[in-house]
Amino acid sequence: MQQYVPNLTISPFLPSIVTGGSQKMIPSTICARQPHRQAWTCEHLLQEHAITLGQAINNSTWKNYRSVLNSYLNFIKLHDFPFKPTPNMLSLFTVYMCHHIKPGSVTTYLSGICQQLEPYFPKICAACDSALVPHTLIRSVTIHS
Repeated sequence: MQQYVPNLTISPFLPSIVTGGSQKMIPSTICARQPHRQAWTCEHLLQEHAITLGQAINNSTWKNYRSVLNSYLNFIKLHDFPFKPTPNMLSLFTVYMCHHIKPGSVTTYLSGICQQLEPYFPKICAACDSALVPHTLIRSVTIHS
């Protein structure tokens, strides 16, 4: 066993014979030469992963999401609410925004808020998906349609 990262031990994989495994190595029939590549640190790999996933949302979407986040921050500031995005806070924001924009657009606003704040509040998506927020949104759409 080798230790590559502190407190992380990687053991060799030994398949169980009971589950149909074999102690033999799988022979490779392809003789492809692979270029020598350096191993990345976990930190570097996670950073590259985050950059790659960040590119999954195009720039115009990010600009819209920043605008949405500004709407949420303005709502918090206007009403002197705590910043933490709880189900109740997101429900109040939903009611407020349904009075100011098309209620059908509020779903996009909530999605943008989750996208922007998830790195800082990992439970925000769960707060958005809690029963209170979708219920509030459905009722607001009914009222304002």
